Formats: sequence, structure tokens, C-alpha cells
Amino acid sequence: MKLKGTLVVIGLMALLLGCSEQKASESSLADSLQLPENFDCAKYGGSLEVETQGSGQRYGVCQFEDNRQCEAWAMVNGRCPQGGLKVAGYVTSAAVFCAITGGSYQVSAKSNTPQEQGTCSLSSGTVCDVWKYYNGTCGTTGDSGSAAAR
Repeated sequence: MKLKGTLVVIGLMALLLGCSEQKASESSLADSLQLPENFDCAKYGGSLEVETQGSGQRYGVCQFEDNRQCEAWAMVNGRCPQGGLKVAGYVTSAAVFCAITGGSYQVSAKSNTPQEQGTCSLSSGTVCDVWKYYNGTCGTTGDSGSAAAR
């Protein structure tokens, strides 16, 4: 009977250790992306993942149920709704990036193909070619889609 109790205690300790390691790894991931100290996707019901822009710049994405996503800084700044945006239907990674960062995507050519072209209208009023926005070369200083535009 004593052995059974010991095994239960060991099992609970392992479970708690695993949870704290997951929390620590998400916290260190947030640190590496230079997110605010108290940012936590789990607090909003999601999990933090790292994606890479066309330029190679890494950014955090909160992944939610039902294929909903928000770029982490867009959540922090209120440009993406809590619970995320449904990204099904966006054909390219550039279109998804536009939407999850708070932009409004409009197709301009080659609709529903991997070569789809479009524009991303930003909250600042700037309208960019979606691929330039995704690659961090939109040419704006405040809302360019690069990690520097916090």
C-alpha cells in the first residue's frame, strides 16, 4: 500500500514538472521573440508558435482552436481579436500574415493559386503589396510588418 502511495506522489511530481517545463519553454520562446514580459498565449486560450517571414524574421503566432491565429504583437496591441482570426481560405503565407497582424487583405491577381497577388491595408492607412509586407520591405516605418514595428 505504501508503494502505491509513493508511485502516486512520484506520478504527480512528474506531471507538475512537465507542466512547469512547458510553461518555461513558452516563456523563453516569448523572450526570444522580444514579446512583453507578461505575454502568454495560454492566457487567451492558445499556444505560442514561431513562424518565419519571407525575410527570415521570426515572429510569434498564437494558435487557437478551429484554425484561428493571431500574430502575438497584434494581440498585444489590439489589432487581432481575442481567440484569433480564422485563416482557412487564405491561399498564401503572405495573405495569412497580413490578416493575423491586423491588416485587411485584398486579392489583385492570380486568385486561389500559389502565385496569388494582393494588397494589405494596414491600420495606419498604408496599403502595401502583400509580398513586400510579408518580406518586411513595405517601406513604412511604423507598421511595416517587421519585428521592429511594435
